[in-house]
Amino acid sequence: MTCYNYGRFLPVAVSSVLTQVGVETDITIVDDCSTDDSLDVANDLAAGDHRVRVISLPRNVGHIRATNEAFAHAGGPYVVKLDADDALPPGSMRRAVDLMACHPEVTLAYGPVRTFSESPPAGDPAAPSRWLVWGGEEWLSSRFRRPHNTIRQPEAMMRRDAIDEVGGLRDEIQAASDFAMWLRLATAGSVGYVVGTTQGYYRIHGASLQQTVHAGLLFDLQQRILALDNLFDERWAHLANPTAARARVRRALARDAVRIVATTLDEGGPDDSIPELLTIARHQDPSVVNAPSWRAVQWRLKVATRHDLAARVVPGAAARNIQDRVLRQRWKRFGV
Repeated sequence: MTCYNYGRFLPVAVSSVLTQVGVETDITIVDDCSTDDSLDVANDLAAGDHRVRVISLPRNVGHIRATNEAFAHAGGPYVVKLDADDALPPGSMRRAVDLMACHPEVTLAYGPVRTFSESPPAGDPAAPSRWLVWGGEEWLSSRFRRPHNTIRQPEAMMRRDAIDEVGGLRDEIQAASDFAMWLRLATAGSVGYVVGTTQGYYRIHGASLQQTVHAGLLFDLQQRILALDNLFDERWAHLANPTAARARVRRALARDAVRIVATTLDEGGPDDSIPELLTIARHQDPSVVNAPSWRAVQWRLKVATRHDLAARVVPGAAARNIQDRVLRQRWKRFGV
């Protein structure tokens, strides 16, 4: 667990770990030179329970290096990377450990996640209905078709020796560092999913990184591209057909960039990100200029320039909305 100025959230996060049943837990809190009372809160928590260890960094190094410092001190065979503003549901660690113990080939296990803002949902989650286990290549194939991160983070458990194999977070991938790690872990083994229950509580609040420095669709796309490039740069030899996979990813990213342009136009018209998004699309897959979606956004941009009608003429918006709903339901049920 890393913490930077999240002292007000620490007690809930730590308690959600220490109250897990059926597993032996310990917590390493890395305080990244907080300027609030985070270090005092962390030390108080450690004084009250021997399972809590606190590492105080003498200067702020950022969440990537702070997380890698925490990984270096994680001693158990299974690791959960929990941000100080999130929490674990009762029983989530035991459910993930049960899956990974029965399937020693699984390097990453996760499940459904619920969001909250003030307090985590009360009560125990439902019992899991079943497990899904995908081969690493199979799970990666779904990410190559739709190159989005489907894991928020608190719902994920990793095998420690797999982290040692593929490495921790990467400095050059700030917002999609977790996504990059999930991808690399899938090259080292299988991926498991706990169906029918809640495995993580993800807090939504105005001070989170996703709402501040990591906000914006263009930035999100750029970071996902870095994460996927990292996969091919570092784990090329561990993929069955990396050349074909990379071509598939590039086509998907190009379509995604064009889709973001269309969505931007749906929501009110051109903005400064559109030229860069279109440049990204062409760079990822030059043939995208022959796609109907590309021609549609080009037409809408011309309409916007000449008649300011782009916000009213929205070809394909209804179909995009339906597809988005289907994808959200699939993610909620199956995690992909």
